[in-house]
Amino acid sequence: QYLKIKKCGQFWPHFCGENMKRPISITILSYIIIIANIVLVTVALVGTYNLFQRIEFALSGAIISNLLETLSYTTIGIISAIALLKGKDWARFVLLFSAIPKIIYYSFTIFLIEDDYEKLGFVLIILVFSFIMIYFLFNNKATLFFTQKKG
Repeated sequence: QYLKIKKCGQFWPHFCGENMKRPISITILSYIIIIANIVLVTVALVGTYNLFQRIEFALSGAIISNLLETLSYTTIGIISAIALLKGKDWARFVLLFSAIPKIIYYSFTIFLIEDDYEKLGFVLIILVFSFIMIYFLFNNKATLFFTQKKG
């Protein structure tokens, strides 16, 4: 039998009603996403600056488009994580739809990595974090928190 919640507070009486507190897993996950995206933007900006000093001007368009792509999806990640902290239900689905392509891509990448264990470790970390993120965004406590009546 699956765990079914028939009424608010049946299994978690302290997580009920309009004053339900944000689960700690959502708080930790949101801050991890924010910090990771800030680090990614910083690395991308520093890397782009270093590349511009070493390459020909003809390649600069590709580097700028890569930087803009990185800035766009990190901005979406930061906005979604802040919305999670504020209890916005749409943010869960934005993060879900950003995690699914990563899971599919990196699942196939595992089969292409032959003897590069550093890349394999990186891919496994991304896959594990994506599955953990999906679990904590859609478990019963999180669903109760995001679907409660605000106001």
